[in-house]
Amino acid sequence: MLSSQFRCDPVAIELALLAPPPQVLELELAGMVCRLIRLDSDNYVRLRRASIPIKPDYGFLLLLMADASRKDTSLNLAQIYTALRRLFGETSEGYDDYKGSFAFPLFLHLKKGSQSYPYMLRIRDHKGSLEFDFRRVIDPGDKHYARDAYHEPLAEEFGREEMNAFIVYFYGFLKGYFSVAGKEQTQFFYRSIEACWAVYGCKDGQFFERAYEDEEEYRKAIKELQQHE
Repeated sequence: MLSSQFRCDPVAIELALLAPPPQVLELELAGMVCRLIRLDSDNYVRLRRASIPIKPDYGFLLLLMADASRKDTSLNLAQIYTALRRLFGETSEGYDDYKGSFAFPLFLHLKKGSQSYPYMLRIRDHKGSLEFDFRRVIDPGDKHYARDAYHEPLAEEFGREEMNAFIVYFYGFLKGYFSVAGKEQTQFFYRSIEACWAVYGCKDGQFFERAYEDEEEYRKAIKELQQHE
């Protein structure tokens, strides 16, 4: 278990990132204020080097998406991508373009009462699934914690249940945001994921996501979409 005694200052990091003003989103839930600030490539690399990865809860994400699908309240990738792009600008290029199609790196300034903690959150897709990668920013000179190994969440700071609650809340926020922002999206676009032969986008005002049984059908679908451009 990691100690919560870190020397870096989340307020200072946030002030540095806010000049010039990027896209910012503030969410309040369950005694927490989560301030999300879009990171450009340079700031993302700089903070990532001074951070440690938090072990993901893939089982929870699978259950969340399965529950949303069963209730017919899930967003497809085209809708998710549109909402994230409207909130945080264009996707970064820092993702595996064989296994995914977007990545939105964010600084997460977590506030709980009088305490505040610096995190990073990278929202991305991986082989057709939505994923949330959390990292805890630490002092750049701190040699106590392995940067290349996953760490359990800090229960006294941002515990597993709180992280999962944030994901549920954020996903619900995306659905509500898309219900408004999606109406303003009429421009044709498509994106593809070669690893799972999937294509998604917006065509004739309709948001779609399709996965194909074989590569030939996948290539044919892309060719048809390219002719529509």
